[in-house]
Amino acid sequence: MSELKRKVNDALNLKLKLEPKDDTLFVQAELTDQNDAVVAPGTVTLTNDGDGIYADDGSIVMPNVVEVRANYFVYYDSGFTEEACEHGGLDIFVKDDFDPSLLQPKITRILAVMRTVNEIGAKVLGPSMVNGTLKTINRVAGMVKSSKIDVKIKTENKIIGEVYD
Repeated sequence: MSELKRKVNDALNLKLKLEPKDDTLFVQAELTDQNDAVVAPGTVTLTNDGDGIYADDGSIVMPNVVEVRANYFVYYDSGFTEEACEHGGLDIFVKDDFDPSLLQPKITRILAVMRTVNEIGAKVLGPSMVNGTLKTINRVAGMVKSSKIDVKIKTENKIIGEVYD
């Protein structure tokens, strides 16, 4: 038995591998839901793909139910009357409701700030003393809007000084 996840309308890909490999048998899968109600098309005849592998053509899809059970029955004859009880199997296909978009963060705004401060000090000697500082502040801010990044650069220049007599 194996449990496999499938999204609604994805192919079930019914498959049974017989051990030991036997390509002389005939395989059918009966499909039911979690409440044992028949799921269309009900019974599916699998074809022999060789090496003991029997599969459908990929046309059976996952319906909108919680799970689909594929009960595999193996027969000695093409009329499906003489069951080979030593073979068979069960696959359970579980509806996969996973939505990968839920993993993506709902970013409405990213604010990134880069701040640099440069200071230049100066003194002028003479009859008056001038002592000054120049500060340059650069800020970079970014915002995400609909998969687009808007960047704003703001520059602030400040001159702070003192004059002494």
